[in-house]
Amino acid sequence: GEDVDVVVVVDDPVAWHQANLARRPEDYSVVGRLGAVFGLQDLGPGVYFNPFAPLGRGARWHRLKYGVVSSERLVDDLLTWRWMYLAGRLQKPVVVLGHDVVVGDAMAENRRMAVLAAAVLSPESTDVRSFFATIASMSYDGDLRFAVGAEDPRKIANLVDPNVDVFHRVYSRELLAAARDDVVVATGSGHLHIHRRPTLAMLPRGLGLEATTTTGATPGGADDA
Repeated sequence: GEDVDVVVVVDDPVAWHQANLARRPEDYSVVGRLGAVFGLQDLGPGVYFNPFAPLGRGARWHRLKYGVVSSERLVDDLLTWRWMYLAGRLQKPVVVLGHDVVVGDAMAENRRMAVLAAAVLSPESTDVRSFFATIASMSYDGDLRFAVGAEDPRKIANLVDPNVDVFHRVYSRELLAAARDDVVVATGSGHLHIHRRPTLAMLPRGLGLEATTTTGATPGGADDA
């Protein structure tokens, strides 16, 4: 069967894992079953993955890779791009089974900022496919797997090329808002014009700080002493 990636957003990851370990201990590695899951959960972006959980039987069998994250850590990454981990995943087309208002608003803001960042990174005249490829590539920039050739170099093209219409549906509201703000304007035949390039002050702090180190620009709103 196909591999399925799932992210489970919970209020209390520790309580969730305690209940899940009692119900599905086979999903966890030996180290995880011995309690390491509770320490690993807090590392980095705050996501703990069980990568080889079986789901279903026979022809309906799938290998499930599911990650667990607290709603607080998810919202933080969506709004700040501190890790650009789940924020990057959620800039691509996904199926959302349910969320609360806070997470939903943060996901929408993440998409809005992705459009602004792509407007910064794109040439003045571009096409829709290239614009969405820029969005899809942002979370892979600096990925060591690409640098050493361990990742398929066509991964982004394989994601975007068959799904341009899907990206369009996902980003329809954000592109309309960008057009109203005179940032990204559709010029017809699938082409876009970057009319008013966003400033670093309009982008997440995580990206702005990175831009400071690479371009010498200072992001607006920084309160560094």
